[in-house]
Amino acid sequence: MAEAAPSSPARTLRRAARRMADRLPMLALAAAAALAVAGGTGIGSGLASWLVAILPVDPQTLDPVDAVTVGATLALLAIGLFRRKRLARRLAVATFGAAALGQAVTLHHPFGAALGVVCVVALVRSGHRYRVDSDRALRRISVVLAVAGAAVLVVGSLLSDAIAAAPVGSPLDDLASSLMAGLDGVDPTGILVPERAASNFEVLELVARLAVLVAAFGILRADPDRPAPNLLERYRELARRNAHGALAPFQLGRDKLLFALPSGDGVIAYGRAGRDAIVLGDPIGTPADAWRTFRAFVGRCARGDVAVAVYQASAASIEPLEALGFRTFKIGEEAIVDLRGFDLSGSHRANLRHTVTRAARGGVRVAWYPSGLSPDEAARLLPALAGIDATWHRGRGPRMGFTIGEFAPADLGDVGVALAFEADGRPAAFATFRRTEPDAWVLDLLRRRSDATPGAIEAAVAHAAMAMAEAGDRQLSLGLVALRGLAPNSGPVESRLLALGIPLIRSVYDIAGLTFFKNKFAPRWEPRHAAVRGRLGGLGFVVGVLRLHLAPSLPRFKPEAPALRPSGHSQP
Repeated sequence: MAEAAPSSPARTLRRAARRMADRLPMLALAAAAALAVAGGTGIGSGLASWLVAILPVDPQTLDPVDAVTVGATLALLAIGLFRRKRLARRLAVATFGAAALGQAVTLHHPFGAALGVVCVVALVRSGHRYRVDSDRALRRISVVLAVAGAAVLVVGSLLSDAIAAAPVGSPLDDLASSLMAGLDGVDPTGILVPERAASNFEVLELVARLAVLVAAFGILRADPDRPAPNLLERYRELARRNAHGALAPFQLGRDKLLFALPSGDGVIAYGRAGRDAIVLGDPIGTPADAWRTFRAFVGRCARGDVAVAVYQASAASIEPLEALGFRTFKIGEEAIVDLRGFDLSGSHRANLRHTVTRAARGGVRVAWYPSGLSPDEAARLLPALAGIDATWHRGRGPRMGFTIGEFAPADLGDVGVALAFEADGRPAAFATFRRTEPDAWVLDLLRRRSDATPGAIEAAVAHAAMAMAEAGDRQLSLGLVALRGLAPNSGPVESRLLALGIPLIRSVYDIAGLTFFKNKFAPRWEPRHAAVRGRLGGLGFVVGVLRLHLAPSLPRFKPEAPALRPSGHSQP
């Protein structure tokens, strides 16, 4: 008779035991980090004293400076194990091995030594789980610093403890005394005399701890992939040929990184903020190529310890994203105007018609330049337009980027420009538009003088939209209104949390005002979504998007080198 299969509770128990063994080193390091700080700074010293024989650190022997460095190093190692870092596992093996030796030989704590051995065995047995790389440029120096620092700490600790424990007159005591006497005679600086040797060793020990701490920081660095420079222009051409939709001009922006496979037409456009890769919009290309490329991108990011999120995905991308393990949630709505038959008649655009009529009565006239300004026109109008842009930015908060255009004089000859002039011929407002497809546009910049005739900016956009309609264009996107349509009591938890934050940003981001302005053009509103990995991925997504949007105003933050540069390109 065949042997009966193990019962379900038995299998469950074994799985739980394996998971616990897998997590034990990480938990031990995290607990040791907390105890190192608690014991070294005097907070919770009673608990630290009780657990000194269990965890791989003796907090009672640490001064506050050592406590902070040791605690930070152990915490970083715990984070590295949580992220499945290969180098973190190797350094953790060395840490627990040294801890087991110290607990057994120096501190005479058998339980602590046993725990160190168990953690080493667990890390060795689960090596296949640690597949995430660290930054290649820092990998070697991190290993050297870690090994050198750990060696100084272990050897110094063992020698000092052995010498301190040696009986007076023993061979080891005689050797130490002779060595110190000899050094006293040959060292004119006095650095190595017995009275100063202890303090000098403490300095050396601190330097060693700092070296290990720096190594731990290096291990946590994500691993950027650097493709051959001759591939970069191919990526650019693929994106230029296949990108479409309102985000296409921004996906091709100079601040974006591009990822593609050796074959196929799929391209991923994204920005990097720390270890977060924020993919902008849907994958570019035919559905089959686009999602095949996206899966490869996610896999490479996972190996390089890069967290992937998607910003402004369309409704069509929700199903494939969720099939890949992403959590999706709504982050706003995009206003899209159907240009076929667009005019100002009818009740649905009555508000816009009255606003444009009032501007016309005030003397406003609009000129539309679908192919951009000529060099002569740009030279003549540039001072006034730059002045409008500078005035508009004052009091509008920080400059933004990523999916928000910047006023660039060089672009005025490449984008559609609608200029509203006052009765005296001075520019009052202007709007710029970028083509997203042969018959589609997206609104980019809106600028007006603070003393412009009311309705000048609406007149510029309406005039451009009517001219586009007359030229046979199909669609105009007025862009995303972030956080529009979110409610604090419905939808995924991420959308509800974002909705709760709307009142906090009302002074710098007027959702109601943007909605009111765009509703004048009677658009249809299409939802846009974000996608993240795990429930905690939403926090990294929000921070990453904010960093990328605020990049033009953050002098110390520069996104990763763009894919269009001939060298130095970085991506996961």
